Amino acid sequence: MELATEERDLPRFFDFTAWLEAHAGQASFAERVRAHFLALHPDQDEA
Repeated sequence: MELATEERDLPRFFDFTAWLEAHAGQASFAERVRAHFLALHPDQDEA
């Protein structure tokens, strides 16, 4: 597996949820990832 070396190959942090939704094919996957992250890092919640 080759690592992405160009910036266009990497999702930008602020587009990460949209990137997850597009590649996972479902918004609920991104929501579960965000919920899991917030459960581990509650101080990161910016909502």
